[in-house]
Amino acid sequence: VFFHRYNRNGQVFFITNDPFHSGLDVPIKQFQANITDQLKKAKSSRTANDGLRLALTLLDPKYRASVSLLMTNKKERVHSDICGDHVLHFFEKVLDESFKDPTYRPPQQQRPDFGNISTEEIDTWDPNDPVIFEVSRSAPWLVDTWKNYVKRKYKAALDRWNKETGGGNGQPWSFVDYCDRDSRWLVVL
Repeated sequence: VFFHRYNRNGQVFFITNDPFHSGLDVPIKQFQANITDQLKKAKSSRTANDGLRLALTLLDPKYRASVSLLMTNKKERVHSDICGDHVLHFFEKVLDESFKDPTYRPPQQQRPDFGNISTEEIDTWDPNDPVIFEVSRSAPWLVDTWKNYVKRKYKAALDRWNKETGGGNGQPWSFVDYCDRDSRWLVVL
C-alpha cells in the first residue's frame, strides 16, 4: 500500500506486514502476476483457425440475414429498440450457440474446390481444432476478431486480387496467391 499524501522529500511510505522481506515480496509478486498475465494473453491471441471458425460460422445459412445487416454497418429502426449494441448481442448469440460448442461443425467447401493447393496446407486449416476450445472467448473478442482480423485481411486480399486480375476467374486456387502468407486460409471463404 502506498501513502502518497504522507510522502517526504520524494519518499513514499510503503507499509507491509512482512518484516522478514521488508516489503520486497510485494513487487516480486506483482512482477510474477504480470508474467502470468502475459502468458495468458499470448495463449488467448488469435490464430488462423479462430478466424476461420468465426468466418465459416458467420457463413452458416442460419445467420445469413443477421450477417447481411452487419455488413451494411447500419442500424435499422427494427434494431434501434434493442438495449445496447445489436452487433455485440449478435456475437454473444453466435458465441453461445456455435463458436464455443465443440459439436458444432461450420459449413466448409469440398477439397476438390481448392485445386492445386497442397493437402498438407489444407490440413492446417481446421475450424474444429480442439485448441480453439481451450481458451475462453467473449463476444467483444469475437467482434474484434471479425472486424480487425478476418474482415481486414479478406478485404486486403480481395483488393489485391481485383487490382491485379480484374476480378480473376473466381476460383479459390487462384485467389490464394493474393492472400498474405499467414492468411492463405482465407481461400476457404
